Amino acid sequence: EQPPDKGLIYVIGNGSMLGAAIQARLTMDGKRVGVIRVSNYFYSEASPGPHYFCADANGRGLLSLVIEKRDHLFPAAEADDGRDES
Repeated sequence: EQPPDKGLIYVIGNGSMLGAAIQARLTMDGKRVGVIRVSNYFYSEASPGPHYFCADANGRGLLSLVIEKRDHLFPAAEADDGRDES
């Protein structure tokens, strides 16, 4: 059950079959909170206020969010194999 004074962030791993083996480490405010995998998800509690996220796999993705009490946020993480298809 969600604590009434926290928000929840569900991180969803999206991607293609080529990116199926890729996983990314996710940090929130400089602390590791989990690993993102394709077709999977995890969640983390967060105190209200601004938070900064970094996902690191083939490249680096950055995101900032402001969390409110009782928020449920669902950012998606796209995975690919890092190849240029152009």
